[in-house]
This record gives sequence, C-alpha cells and structure tokens, in this order.
Amino acid sequence: GDSASSFLSFIEPKARKLHVPHLRKNRYKLELISSVEGHESRHNIWKAEMEGKQVCLKTFHLGALGGTSASVSGGETRQKLRTFQRELVTVVNLAHPHIIKAELFFLESKGSHLLAYVQYPFYHHGSLNDWLDRIERLDAEKAEETRILFRIVLHDALRGLE
Repeated sequence: GDSASSFLSFIEPKARKLHVPHLRKNRYKLELISSVEGHESRHNIWKAEMEGKQVCLKTFHLGALGGTSASVSGGETRQKLRTFQRELVTVVNLAHPHIIKAELFFLESKGSHLLAYVQYPFYHHGSLNDWLDRIERLDAEKAEETRILFRIVLHDALRGLE
C-alpha cells in the first residue's frame, strides 16, 4: 500500500530489487529462535518454512504508520529506516561466498506499525556464536584459530565495500 511505497522510496535500488510486494509472514510456518523480549537479540529471528524450504526470517520494526503512509519524518522512525537499510545494503553489497546472503524482503503492517522481514538461508547448525561455543568446548586452541580465520574472511569481504 501507500506505507510500503513511501518506505521503499528510501531504500537504495540495489537492495530494493529484493523486495517481494505481496509476500506476508502468515505464508510461513514459524518457530521463534531469538526474541527481542528475551533480550537475546535486537530483532525477532524466526526459523521459517514455506513450500518445503527452510529459511530464517529477521524482523525489523520500522516505526508507526501515520494515516495511510509511513511516518518517516519522526527521528526514531528515520533511525530505524537507516538501520534496516544499512544492514540490507551491507549484506547485498558484500556478495562474498563466506557471508550469508539476503534472499528477499517484504513489508507488512501490524496494527499501527510497519514491519520489514528479511529472508536468509537457514543453517541447521545454529548461529556462528553457537558453532564457536561448541568448538571452544572441544578445543580452545582450534576455536582461537577459527576466530582469527573469521577476522581474515570478514576483512577480505569488507574490503570489497571500499
């Protein structure tokens, strides 16, 4: 609707290409992995399944809707829009084989608020932190070597953004 159009005008074209206009959260079977309420995350993270494909959905609360269009003039809403765009554009621009790729995003309203959902591939072995914790319990030296390797890979990927 109008709120999505207003919001999309603030998103860079490269990231806007991932937008799927008519997709809604209720098309997925959902299991909450990490919750804002549980203070584990700044965003709700969902293990989701649609049409037999398991994915991960990350929720962004973008702000209050004003009438029929997103209220992008408020400072808090502008900051949330910037945070969402920064993350989405960064992931799109990284395009590195060792960095997770955003597959798509969609928008929907919940009551008087606009939400964005970004779909990522789902990895059955948990988050990177979960994996590193398991390695550390087995072999602290290997865990440190792995952390150094991740820093090198991340540095390599971020150089591509310069």
